[in-house]
Amino acid sequence: MTTPETGREYDKMLLAAALIPTYATTAHVGNLGVPRMQMAPSRVEQLKEILAQDTNNLLTRYALAMEYSNSGNVDAAVAEFKLLLEKHPDYANAYFMAAQSLAGADRRAEAAQMLRDGIAAAKRSGNRHAESEMQLMLDDLER
Repeated sequence: MTTPETGREYDKMLLAAALIPTYATTAHVGNLGVPRMQMAPSRVEQLKEILAQDTNNLLTRYALAMEYSNSGNVDAAVAEFKLLLEKHPDYANAYFMAAQSLAGADRRAEAAQMLRDGIAAAKRSGNRHAESEMQLMLDDLER
């Protein structure tokens, strides 16, 4: 199975996330022809719509978790990462990014546990790079 941290699937995920529009469009009000601003659906809304059609979409679930994380919504981010990990327990990036979100919110104990789980997952899947990155972060958290 190809995972986002390996090659083309990761490139596809980045491209898909970049293509989701985040701009405003104009619309005409009634017959007046007066333009008004109409906000395009947010990235979160668009990702939720995609997930409504396919709840098993790994890349979309990961992108949604990252959107929540980047906007500071740690609880929603971690919930999405956990949903992803229920179906893909060896997906090391999800553990790592969830741990970063938690650590950023000063939830160090939760972040450390997420890293321990992620290190175990990385070992199971032979992902040495992810394992070493998570071990470094765990060592920093435990100082």
